[in-house]
Amino acid sequence: MMAMCEPETVAYMVQQANAKLGIPPRMMQDDLVAGTIAGLDTIKATVMGAVFHLLEPANVSWKRSTNSGQRQET
Repeated sequence: MMAMCEPETVAYMVQQANAKLGIPPRMMQDDLVAGTIAGLDTIKATVMGAVFHLLEPANVSWKRSTNSGQRQET
């Protein structure tokens, strides 16, 4: 990934910025892997939070009104 980065990619931008600072390529790879994993973890947490609230029994009336096209006033 870091050996042949395409211009305008995150890996390319990180490589260029870190090269100016003298940071070795191996450290750049570790940073990109850590950043990717953190991003995926954030996405997972967001999806799981949404699913939790959609499946929450207290939200049944809201889901029914949304599915039927009727808006329920609160």
